Amino acid sequence: MLKTFIAIVIIVGVSLILLAVKLFFGQKFVHTDIAGNKALNDRGINCVIDEEKKILEKQKKNNNK
Repeated sequence: MLKTFIAIVIIVGVSLILLAVKLFFGQKFVHTDIAGNKALNDRGINCVIDEEKKILEKQKKNNNK
């Protein structure tokens, strides 16, 4: 029973170390925020807050005319 537990702890420990190495030295993290994600911006998908700002700016310009 103790041998099994020690084997499991070693396997989990090695797995965590390999995961940490992959995270630190692997690819960069993908931006999950819409404003920082280049692929979404290339498709024309923008943040709702940015869209609202653009709409409000257009409304202000139309009201000032």
